[in-house]
Amino acid sequence: MWTLSLIEETPRVPIQFLKQLTGTPGLYEVRVQHSRIAVRMFCFFEKKKLVVLHGFVKKSVKTPRKEIILALQLKRQYEEINHYNT
Repeated sequence: MWTLSLIEETPRVPIQFLKQLTGTPGLYEVRVQHSRIAVRMFCFFEKKKLVVLHGFVKKSVKTPRKEIILALQLKRQYEEINHYNT
């Protein structure tokens, strides 16, 4: 996907494509617009890797809290598994 490649390869990604979510530790929202469909993916950076956690089609102006909570849970699970194995 073009947007994910842009994020991985560009030092300063425009906010229209990537935004850090306020009040979340290291969680970012990838923003993809296709025609009139807004897709959002939550991700974080681990070392130099972009880790994509969860995505959904956005249907309202504000990002639903349940989607943020799910992404934070997935991030926590990822970190527990990967830090346990290192």
